[in-house]
Order: sequence, then structure tokens, then C-alpha cells
Amino acid sequence: MATSLLQPDPTDPRAFVAAAWLSPDLQFHVVPGTTQPGGTWSTTGQVPSALRSSLVAVFNGGFKYQDLTGGFEAEARVARRLVVGQASLVVRRDGSAQVGAWGTDIAPSPDIVAVRQNLMPIVEQARSVPGLLTLHDGSWSTEHHQVQRTPRSALGQRPDGSLVYVAGPDLDLAQLAAGLVQAGAVTGMELDIHPNMVVFHLFAGGNATGPGTSKELLQVMTAASDRYLTPDRRDFVAVTEQRTIR
Repeated sequence: MATSLLQPDPTDPRAFVAAAWLSPDLQFHVVPGTTQPGGTWSTTGQVPSALRSSLVAVFNGGFKYQDLTGGFEAEARVARRLVVGQASLVVRRDGSAQVGAWGTDIAPSPDIVAVRQNLMPIVEQARSVPGLLTLHDGSWSTEHHQVQRTPRSALGQRPDGSLVYVAGPDLDLAQLAAGLVQAGAVTGMELDIHPNMVVFHLFAGGNATGPGTSKELLQVMTAASDRYLTPDRRDFVAVTEQRTIR
């Protein structure tokens, strides 16, 4: 992993993002929450005990499902119908991850064990998608959700297959997408927004007794340090060093 601070909009000194680069050698796990997306899951809304010793990061999922049309799959089971064209984080059986549009960039496959969709892509072909602030057709939820200056997060994929997570405290949707592009993403999706919903914790020093110490990617991230280590109502992503076949 590596982290950096970037300024995606040089005309606006308030707009900055922290970026976390996630190596293709890491393993990704989409973990359902206790109420989002709904249903009963083996992970009980928290990082499973078997993963904690090798935990390197946890980060937030996307919008509440009442605010989007996209789907959700975990543990190789579809909880909400997947929608063609929707921006998707896909995790395969070997723990590798991919970000892209479902059904176009990413085709359905038996080795896919998890999919988290969230609205339409905000980065395609290494460029911000046109209309992020001006097109109000529901592609990115409501006009308010597009133009509001608020904490935002996003996830993208770089040409080498690595993922990059970006987040900032005071961004509109176009600035968020520009941050992904500046971080080298060729495809990208928005994740959750608003205070206490944007969460990225890094872990170091884990051992057989549990995860190591945690540190937030940005100091303005206000979620408790043990968020996702105890049952949480929202789905999230855990990242580990191990690369075991499930």
C-alpha cells in the first residue's frame, strides 16, 4: 500500500483528496452489513476473525440501497439484482478485485463471489465522465448529491490492475472524479458520501491475536477506530495480505 495527498482542482484550494494505492497482490472481501443490503450472512456485519491477523485496510461501501437501483452479491449469492451498466466493484474467488461497468467492462463469471454496485461510473477511459454536475437524470442519484460540497469517497482501477481509493472532506462529484483521474484510475465509481460515512482505516502489526493498530487515512474521518471490527449496519470492504483460495 501507499498513500498520497492530491489537489484535483487547482482553482479551489479547499478541494483535496487523500489517495490510497492498493496492490493487486492484496485480497479483497466485500462484507454485508447487518441491515444493508439485508438478509443473513456468515460475517455478521464485521471483519471475520479468520481475516483479522492479516488485515491491512477497511473502507466504506456505497450509498444506501434506497438511493440507488444497483445490486449486491456476496458469498456467491445475489441479494439484489445486478444492473447492466452500473459501476461495480467485483471480487473473484481468488480475492482479486476489479472496478468497472457491469455487463460491459466486466462480464458475469462463475468465479465472481461478490459485487457491490453504486450508481453509474464517474471515470471511464482515464477521464471524468461528462455531465457529473450538469446531467440530472438519476445516473448519480439526485442533483443535490452531485453538486453538494461534502465528504466523498471513490474507488478506481489503474492500468496495472491495482485499485486506488480516494476521499476528501469538501468535494463535489466532479472534483471527486478528477481526484481519481489524478491518482491514475482508468475506471472509477463513487462510494459513500457525508460525514462519518467516509471511512478508510489502515492496519499494521497484526498477529495471531488479532488486527494491528489502526490509523485513519484522513484525520477528518470521524468513524470509531473499531468500526467494521464490531457489527455494522452498512456493507464495507476488508483488504488483507493473504491470498488464499476460498
